[in-house]
Amino acid sequence: MPGKAIGIDFGTSSIKIYKNGEGVILHQKSVIAIYKKNHVFAVGDEAFEMYEKAPENLDVSYPIKNGVIADIGNMQSMIDYFFNELNGKKRFKGAEYFIAVPTDITEVEKRAYFDLIANTNLKAKKIHVVEKPIADALGMNLDITKSTGTLVVDIGANTAEISVLSLGGIVLSRLIPVGGNRFDEAIIQKIKKDMNFVLQRLIGNMQEKGTNEGSMTLKIDVTMVKEYIPNYDPDVKGESREVSKPQFKHKVTSAVKINDEKSGSFNNEMELVMDEDTGVFKLVPIANTAQRSIFDSDFQQQDN
Repeated sequence: MPGKAIGIDFGTSSIKIYKNGEGVILHQKSVIAIYKKNHVFAVGDEAFEMYEKAPENLDVSYPIKNGVIADIGNMQSMIDYFFNELNGKKRFKGAEYFIAVPTDITEVEKRAYFDLIANTNLKAKKIHVVEKPIADALGMNLDITKSTGTLVVDIGANTAEISVLSLGGIVLSRLIPVGGNRFDEAIIQKIKKDMNFVLQRLIGNMQEKGTNEGSMTLKIDVTMVKEYIPNYDPDVKGESREVSKPQFKHKVTSAVKINDEKSGSFNNEMELVMDEDTGVFKLVPIANTAQRSIFDSDFQQQDN
């Protein structure tokens, strides 16, 4: 290992920079905000907070798409900004750089990562391009020098790289466009299908009201049902005995507590319901407060 080494993982969603002896020194979102096409407005986590909420004159984007640099100009601006924030000229002087890249991309695309560091104002001693499956295995202390195959799965935000390693090299590697973001979407769709509740709609209504407070209500109906079961109690006569067992029915409804910052009022009498004719979700006043959840603190106080 060289005296001063910098490891960089350019992920689709986030970027990590590691320095030997110090550990991870930067972990931020791989997002950049450009004002009027040529001025860097924000970078990293700060830019991520503006994503999909910026005006027309502010372009907020991810420079890396599916493991490949899609916008080399914005990517160069972002890495220069990060190195400047880390005082890279003094801190990284004479360092060797190790860049983790996917295996299943072209040599031209791998070269773009190399050029990214070479074009900075840092005087790199040497730049190494390391394939991610090898870096992953070494990071997990796996012995890949044996003839036994080792399966390594690297799941990112938008991509997953599946590789088989053996005898110190990569036998097979495939980069597929499925990652954590797809998993999140599948969870949202599952909740929508099974529980008749749309998380995105709740968030949309919160943004419409200008609030950062919202909640969903879990309603549970409990019914005691009589059931006959085999009798194993020697103190009770008969081959079977009657017991009462609770039967539960639950439904996640969309009762929403909204703090309207525009009017300064707090409204907890609204419910998110679906119009059966149009299939559109909308906020409507709750007609019968007795139908509110038993878990609603305000409702419990009224009962007390």
